[in-house]
Amino acid sequence: MTQIQDPAGLTKAQNIKEKLICLLNAPVTLTITNNLRSIITVKWQSSGFIFRLHYMFLEAGEIVLTALARWAAGSRKRTNQTLRAFIDQHEKKITKATKPAKPRKVKLITQGRYFDLHEAVQRIQQEYFNPDLDIRITWSSNRKKPGRRNIRLGSYSARTKLIRINPLLDQDFIPPFVLDDIVFHEILHHYLGFDRKNGRTRVHHGVFKKLEKEFQHHQAAKVWIKENLPRLLKKRVQGVEGPGVQGIKSRGRGFEGSRAQG
Repeated sequence: MTQIQDPAGLTKAQNIKEKLICLLNAPVTLTITNNLRSIITVKWQSSGFIFRLHYMFLEAGEIVLTALARWAAGSRKRTNQTLRAFIDQHEKKITKATKPAKPRKVKLITQGRYFDLHEAVQRIQQEYFNPDLDIRITWSSNRKKPGRRNIRLGSYSARTKLIRINPLLDQDFIPPFVLDDIVFHEILHHYLGFDRKNGRTRVHHGVFKKLEKEFQHHQAAKVWIKENLPRLLKKRVQGVEGPGVQGIKSRGRGFEGSRAQG
């Protein structure tokens, strides 16, 4: 049984089902979907194989269907490459069937004890980018994670066009050029977007790394962060919070950010 209404699609689905039955020598139930994540799902029950396939497989040829049958039968190491190549080739078909959810509202807090993020963004955009970039910024929460040897100093969400900066950078011993370097890094994510190659998303690609060095204090900021990482880690465990930041929660998923590692 399928979820498609197009007669041509139904015919293709029926042909795929019959082919899988022949290859597997077992009963097959087939559902064609428009799922975003589960492109292939196969289960075995006493009634036979239960397939749920993305509708891109309506375009699958003999080689792909054979690989799919072998994959369902358990020979996955040999068939993963064929199926992955097919999915990557038809990646544009993976689209949302409904309107994307509206981004959740986030209270923007830009004024810290020592630094104003709004001023930092305006200054950096004016000097390096288009001053009219559609982007937002806020101090993030500073969740205590003892034992961790890295810190996410900044993050950017392409979905919400929001930059979050770790309030550990809102302290009197932080050089302004360090904060500016992190803000520059996150604006650059917004400015360039993400690159896809061989089916993978690359956030720090060649062009990004080249332009990142255009910030005049980039190297000095890297050196300072490396030398002062133990101090930042200690401050995080103690709990440094910017004004009003406690109410903001940052979701790790969907964010690409600047990390300092020890």
